[in-house]
Amino acid sequence: MPTDQLLQPSAVGTPAERWRTAGPARPRAGYGARRGGCLGLARTPAYEKLAVVASAVAVALLPVLIPSGPAHLAPVDGAIAIAVMASLLWAGWARVEVRAPYAFAVAVFVAAGAVAALVGPVPGKAVPALAQDLWLLAWALCIANVCRTSEALKIVLRVWVCASAVWAALALIGEVANSALLAGYQANEGGRITLTLGDPNYAANYFFLSIMIIAATRWPRDRLARAVLYGLLLTAWALTGSNSGIIQMFVGIAAGVMVAVYKRQGLTALLAAGCCFLIVGLTLVPRIPVAEVQASARASQHRMLRDWVGRSQKTTAQRELLTRESIELYYQGGPLGQGPTSTLTRLSANQAPFAREAHDDYLAALVERGFFGAIGLLILIGSVGSRGLAIVRRPLVPAFAEVVPAPGFLLGAVGGTLVMAAVYEVLHVRHVWALFGLVAAIFLWSRK
Repeated sequence: MPTDQLLQPSAVGTPAERWRTAGPARPRAGYGARRGGCLGLARTPAYEKLAVVASAVAVALLPVLIPSGPAHLAPVDGAIAIAVMASLLWAGWARVEVRAPYAFAVAVFVAAGAVAALVGPVPGKAVPALAQDLWLLAWALCIANVCRTSEALKIVLRVWVCASAVWAALALIGEVANSALLAGYQANEGGRITLTLGDPNYAANYFFLSIMIIAATRWPRDRLARAVLYGLLLTAWALTGSNSGIIQMFVGIAAGVMVAVYKRQGLTALLAAGCCFLIVGLTLVPRIPVAEVQASARASQHRMLRDWVGRSQKTTAQRELLTRESIELYYQGGPLGQGPTSTLTRLSANQAPFAREAHDDYLAALVERGFFGAIGLLILIGSVGSRGLAIVRRPLVPAFAEVVPAPGFLLGAVGGTLVMAAVYEVLHVRHVWALFGLVAAIFLWSRK
């Protein structure tokens, strides 16, 4: 063979010519050159890697809400701030396309709250609430834009799963050791665990979302390991003693199962399964002796039953009373509302028998932010729900489908949270907005 045929184009000519004809450089063997690299981000630019890692750390620290500082700031907000700044740095440096889901809905919600605060009795107290709305939007947008690749989405979801297992284990250790520090016992909550979320219903919602994420990702891949995680999280969820969490869990699981039936068997099988659920519910629920079960739970020797099912009758009565009082406040305040966080002040001024902050996201929006605030909340719910339905109805690209093989359980997580919002204010909690960001990310970046 002639010698000139053995010469590569990059080996002849001037240095500039060799540089132009050499083609893309190959990674050197060694650290980061193996498949996946560190965290699966070996080929990811440094600024993007920083944004992904910072977001994953913030997700791991989502339950750390106490000690609470001024303006309801929590330790996790420091991690969220770093994640938001890292994502802004990456977006500005790389000039990536940035999307802003939910921005219009939050703008309407905040504007309605600002107008209501101007005519309400506590305009100064409304400022932290409005700032919190914008802060939660920034957090959701951070997740929605950072998780634009299947690798980033996989890291964030798996960090959520691993972190939730650690938090649940700490809660169970605290329960067994009767440690108020680990279990997060509150003086006014009996033996219900709150972990570091400061509220047992928040803890129940966090463990519920974690269970739904495991079901949606089917990770860990090993079924035994997945069953162990389910048992760990379900036990921690039960120890929160959240009555609204029972309905939330039922809605989430039912939605996930119904979507799975629809995707495998079609619309006919879905309708048949829905009819079965309806028939079973209408047949069995009326036959349950609720009063007897509640009385037995109140007299039980087990603290968990007393603090869970045993207190359900008292909780229901309190919620009904607060609902009636809130409706009266709406008629007194008018269609513009009286401003965020004004419910307790107004109930105390009226010498109401049960003066508390609103326990219902929907009534709170209507009473405190008026008609336009309720419209903003409905737009937000429609935005999240439509994106959740879209990722279920259409096929995902293979890379995203591998990370989230059962997206119906994410839709179930959204549905269960929205149902819980009808009896407790959970739509201002950070892990809920992280879920909204994940749903938006899959919707935006997984299209074929």
